[in-house]
Amino acid sequence: MQIDSSGNLLVGHTAEGTWAANNSAILRASGVSTFTSTSTPPLYANRLSTDGTIAEFRKDGTTVGSIASRAGSVSTIILDPSATGGGISGGGSALYPTDHAGTLSDGALTLGDASSRFNNLYLSGGVYLGGTGSANHLDDYEEGTFTPSYTLLTTDFDAVTYDVRVGNYVKIGNVVYCTLSLRTDSITVGSGSGDAVISGLPFAATSNATAMKPGTATVWTEVPGTVRVESGQTYAGLLDENTASAPGSGAIKRLTSAAFNTGGNANWLVIQFFYFTS
Repeated sequence: MQIDSSGNLLVGHTAEGTWAANNSAILRASGVSTFTSTSTPPLYANRLSTDGTIAEFRKDGTTVGSIASRAGSVSTIILDPSATGGGISGGGSALYPTDHAGTLSDGALTLGDASSRFNNLYLSGGVYLGGTGSANHLDDYEEGTFTPSYTLLTTDFDAVTYDVRVGNYVKIGNVVYCTLSLRTDSITVGSGSGDAVISGLPFAATSNATAMKPGTATVWTEVPGTVRVESGQTYAGLLDENTASAPGSGAIKRLTSAAFNTGGNANWLVIQFFYFTS
């Protein structure tokens, strides 16, 4: 070790010029110190007996932050030691908020603000909003498109062409909100038979759900009054009130190929509905 003419203490080093020499320490008279090691941590700070501050950072003599131990491990960084400040602590595979003294806090700190926001947040799990129970757990949010089709369940149409065919969905938790629009240019029924449905929904339903009164339904042979998402399926059945039943009976029948107009610009259906999925 040596002290050079500028008052710098050099350990394992012969000149102050570069601080990156291997296995050396330089304590400069300017107040800047550097420690360099090839294989071990170049700086150890060891607090004995009790938890508390291990390193403290000051600006003009005022403490502005620290690194401390909690519960026997170095785990707490105090970012703001003022009375309303706080920090972060770690342990048990989690990060926790703390108050200005490093004590764990609950519901006191905010992540960002209206004018200082984070960008994207990537989570492999869910979010608990407004509470900590299972009812507050939001585990999925998704937006997307799907391609709806008019389909017959027993034997499908021989051919269907469309001039409007749009499906959009938003999935929030286990609820799927769908908007779709369908209009055909031509239909060839051929050997088609069975109940008529709209197929191609983005997720299988876990229970039946009925959407009332399509927003637009024109140029049909028999206009559908409702669609019914079938439990366990990715289709919605086309339903209508059974006019053969007594008025007000609420009887429902499923539409078949006979409901469709086979000409151009026909079977237009615009509807919004939601259903439950897993």
